[in-house]
Amino acid sequence: MRRGLKSVHTVYDKCTRQLGLTTAEFKAVTEDKYQMIKFLIDRFPNYQSYIVEQLGP
Repeated sequence: MRRGLKSVHTVYDKCTRQLGLTTAEFKAVTEDKYQMIKFLIDRFPNYQSYIVEQLGP
């Protein structure tokens, strides 16, 4: 189901604005699991154990 999205760029736009990243930074974070974990922990330190539980090795 497309949910009314015109393109993947709509997703990138929403994610980058909400997370304060450029499109290139967003792509880099999503391509490297450990970079993603670090980014999320830096951004949401109170949820570190949950982030590691969900995404960890």
